[in-house]
Amino acid sequence: MCCSENNMKYQQVHVNIWKMFYTAGTYLILAAAVWLLLKLIQACFWLPNTLKKQRADMEAMMNNLPKEYRDMAKEIQAEMEEKEKNGENMIEELSSDNEDEPKKVK
Repeated sequence: MCCSENNMKYQQVHVNIWKMFYTAGTYLILAAAVWLLLKLIQACFWLPNTLKKQRADMEAMMNNLPKEYRDMAKEIQAEMEEKEKNGENMIEELSSDNEDEPKKVK
């Protein structure tokens, strides 16, 4: 006989509470990281379409405005684009100025 009463040994179960909480916490952190990764991947695919739709809605709203407001909105948009260009030019000038200056050694 393979398992007679004489060969049976008593087994004791040791519950390690600290290890259980550590493992549970690790799995919760892993689940949160996976959830965040999935949300970021979802944003990569949904954000461009959302921005296109939002832009189309804004253009439709601008076309529905009276002519005076439409002209004013176009002027504001042109000013903003000009400021953006000036900002990029200033950044390029500052970066080129910093490259031309020799570095001081103390």
